[in-house]
Amino acid sequence: MRLTNFSQGRWLTVVALICLLTVLAASAALASTTRGTEFAGLWTRVTDYLTGVPGIIAAASFIVMGLWSAFGRGSVMGFFGGILAAATIFLIPTIVEGMGGAVF
Repeated sequence: MRLTNFSQGRWLTVVALICLLTVLAASAALASTTRGTEFAGLWTRVTDYLTGVPGIIAAASFIVMGLWSAFGRGSVMGFFGGILAAATIFLIPTIVEGMGGAVF
């Protein structure tokens, strides 16, 4: 294989520098010290809404809409959909905290 305009020693130098820069950039990318504190206030507010009174009202309305849909269509699937949506409202903070680990 013929290398144009570079000798084999220069190619090895370029490859070594690229590898070194990649290793240095990877270690710098993992050196986060903020741990997501910029959005901690927003996350607390959203969690309070979802697990507090607004979350209970939203969950109850999903259950009522599911019952309405079940009676209207003559199928139980609307009720189960309402139950699933209501449970999801309460589980969203737990799921997101589980995905984020100990960041929040």
